[in-house]
Amino acid sequence: MGEPAAPQPLPARPRSLLPLWFSAALGILWLAVRDLDMALEDLLYGVDDMVEYFGRYGSPDFSRIGHYATLMLQTLATALWGTALALGSPSSWRLWLPGICCGCSTTVSPQRSSS
Repeated sequence: MGEPAAPQPLPARPRSLLPLWFSAALGILWLAVRDLDMALEDLLYGVDDMVEYFGRYGSPDFSRIGHYATLMLQTLATALWGTALALGSPSSWRLWLPGICCGCSTTVSPQRSSS
């Protein structure tokens, strides 16, 4: 019997993605400043607000969960009312009314002829 095979070496450790993320962030910042006609100073003045906004995601406060649930239900009710008003407006009738009247929808694919 021969000797046991030598163990395979471990694969190389993957490289850090930090330079990629940093480059992407700088690219987005550059596009915002260049394409939106935004001055870099205006963007830098908002850094405090951005830090405060993203800082609220770190440790959520569930002591006011009842209030949050009420606000969530209010948001859902607003969305439902908006959907109902949009579907009930005369400008949307032409999209869904032919399907109800004729039994077929004109927005789907055309009917095939049987040959």
